[in-house]
Amino acid sequence: MSFIEDFIALQQKTPRIAVINTNSENSAYTNYSTFNRDCYLGFGVHYSEDTFYSNYCTKLTSCSDCLDVEKSELCYELVFCEKCYNCNFSGYLMGCSDCDFCWDMTNCQDCFLCSCMQNQSYCILNKQLSKEEFKTKRAFLLKTN
Repeated sequence: MSFIEDFIALQQKTPRIAVINTNSENSAYTNYSTFNRDCYLGFGVHYSEDTFYSNYCTKLTSCSDCLDVEKSELCYELVFCEKCYNCNFSGYLMGCSDCDFCWDMTNCQDCFLCSCMQNQSYCILNKQLSKEEFKTKRAFLLKTN
């Protein structure tokens, strides 16, 4: 390899300092970002704290790997969501909490592997369960051996 090829390879592997980063604290590797604190490798992240590897997000707290998520906390791998709390691996959620592997949900709590539901709690695969049944079945489904 030539020097130029080595230099280009190094540039592509190394994170770069932000180009546009306004009024942010400890968020050196965010770009097109404003008013953040302790964020890392985000693009278009605004008014967020402890947020990592996210794009086009606003007002997040302790979230990671999110795309176009707003006003959410403790979330991981969300896409196009708003006002969510402790939701993971989901998309198109609005006002949901403790929902995992869900799609197109509104105002739902404690749902797992559900889609297209509104105002529901303790559901797995769109089936209503008691709180105890939900916890037992969810634990069984998440069990890894």
